[in-house]
Amino acid sequence: MAVQNKVPRTPAETAALLSLQERLFLFCLASGTDWQRAGMNVGAATQLVVRNLVERDPSPARFRLTASGVKVFAALVRVPLGRNDVAA
Repeated sequence: MAVQNKVPRTPAETAALLSLQERLFLFCLASGTDWQRAGMNVGAATQLVVRNLVERDPSPARFRLTASGVKVFAALVRVPLGRNDVAA
């Protein structure tokens, strides 16, 4: 049986496919946290560049979120539907 690679169509689908390292890297960039001090490596950044979620930046941080990256990050931190126990 052939394995099919599903192409994510929404930011939430893309977010669901990210590794822990990639999620942490997005969080570091979105929050202004020094990603190197947080223990992130350039490999995670490279994968996010390939996915067009992060782009190289000439600043000391060296990377920044793209518009798609902002949407995927928002999908990561969004409160799941049906969760009534979380204060808005």
